[in-house]
Amino acid sequence: MGRSVSPMRDYWRGRHVVYRCFDWEGSLLYIGASSDLYKRWRVHVNRTPWFREVEKIAIKIYPNRWVAFAEENKAIQAERPRYNVRNAA
Repeated sequence: MGRSVSPMRDYWRGRHVVYRCFDWEGSLLYIGASSDLYKRWRVHVNRTPWFREVEKIAIKIYPNRWVAFAEENKAIQAERPRYNVRNAA
């Protein structure tokens, strides 16, 4: 019988996070922010071609969505992840 994912879904709902996705060499692929990480993750799994390159994910929780999204923008500018649209040539 399969495991339920609802505890994970419930844990991440309403938590304001910035997440960084890395490949197996440690190269930064993507930085994102979300207030429902489980839901956002499902979008990446189903619609994002680069997602299969992800080997490690770092997640930091912030006190509110405004701080998380501000941190995401600063991080994208400073760290220049490979697959963020803002860095696409």
